[in-house]
Amino acid sequence: ERLTSRFTSQTRRSGAAADSTRELAGQSRRVAMSMPLLTGVARKSSANSPKLHLDEPFLTLIEPRTVEPPAQLPVKDRQSVTSEGRRLEVPIHGVVVHPTIVHTDDRGSLTEIHTAAWNVHPEPLSQAVRIVIRPGKIKGWAKHIQNVDRTMVMKGEVKIVMYDDRPESPTYRSVNVLFLGEHNLGLLVIPASVYHAVQCVGREDAILINFPTRPYDYEDPDKYRLPPNNTLIPYRFEDVLGW
Repeated sequence: ERLTSRFTSQTRRSGAAADSTRELAGQSRRVAMSMPLLTGVARKSSANSPKLHLDEPFLTLIEPRTVEPPAQLPVKDRQSVTSEGRRLEVPIHGVVVHPTIVHTDDRGSLTEIHTAAWNVHPEPLSQAVRIVIRPGKIKGWAKHIQNVDRTMVMKGEVKIVMYDDRPESPTYRSVNVLFLGEHNLGLLVIPASVYHAVQCVGREDAILINFPTRPYDYEDPDKYRLPPNNTLIPYRFEDVLGW
């Protein structure tokens, strides 16, 4: 009986010790979970918190480092004009820019805006429209299915961007960018179904005169619009200082 009692007592103590060992092991696991990098297991941490790196045989505290982006490489200019000043950009089919001459004397100046002698378009003048664009503002994108625009900048400086949306055109999906104004006068012809947007790039209002080939149809306007930045036209208007 004494042997049985002693054995039972030892068994109870052994069981209690095992329970205590299991409890300590559980506590160790909980501590390890609260300090993930001390266990040597890679776990995610917040971007602003320091990281512990397991470095045999010691643990070393490593502060997070900011990764600098690679330096931007310069871009070499491509040829854009000939030695005679002619632009190398392939113009959209049907787009015409007829330069105009400013005749000056001691009294002032005179400039022709349109004359049939230029033969820029066979349609006669049927309407004249004055357009004003505030600095930095954009008119467009817009296109006409039947009408052809004949436009001239009278005051200020503008950027005119055109996109050929005609599947049958040899320049289908081409983009042209032109700058017209007081220092670069010319009558611009924009064919039907060519999207165009005009941005005032000067510090003063830009004033344009447009001579459409068809009078404006108030009941059924021949105008189709898109926002300045869209998913159809591969061009983006951005507020940049230039480079």
